[in-house]
Amino acid sequence: MITFDVNGAIIRFDDTKNNYNKIRKIFKLYALEISKNFERDCLNSFQNLKQISDRGLSLGEKYIEESFKKGIETIVSFGIITIDIDTFKSVYCEKYLDFKRLFNNLNKTFIIPNKNKKNGHASFLEIESTIKKMSNYLYNDCFKIHYAVVDALIENRITAVHSYIDEESIKKSNALFNNYKDGFIGKADECKVVKQIITLKSI
Repeated sequence: MITFDVNGAIIRFDDTKNNYNKIRKIFKLYALEISKNFERDCLNSFQNLKQISDRGLSLGEKYIEESFKKGIETIVSFGIITIDIDTFKSVYCEKYLDFKRLFNNLNKTFIIPNKNKKNGHASFLEIESTIKKMSNYLYNDCFKIHYAVVDALIENRITAVHSYIDEESIKKSNALFNNYKDGFIGKADECKVVKQIITLKSI
């Protein structure tokens, strides 16, 4: 049990929620590192939009494949050794991955129509902006792999990890925070609301 005080509200996380938060933090930091490395590699490798169009998808997918290994490493740390990378990818990860779809949309709507502009020499700002969008797509996919990890653990009867926070809980937490920040919460309810915000969002 983890206990801490936030503005007078005593917050208690049991070990399952604490374990979930540890997994979430691992993948948040990992996704940040991976997306920065991807962005650096793109800026070093691509001098025009045609190169991004031709090779951007495969480079992004290479980084996502590396993230699957991080997922398996985390699953194995909980004693589950019967899931390999192929199974993890097809059974647990695919539903959370958007990089390929988003890249293809970006390629169709912006990169391809502009890749021959100025004899193939798009401005550096256009190239940089495109790469940053791709980097954000990659960050989101690599971070969301922690959902797949939790799914795999729960499906394999690991009870030491709490389920991840769903979108509805995050929306409720954000609404409570906005009302708290904007002064709509009375003094008598402040501690209760702070506790709800943190518990719903599990930060």
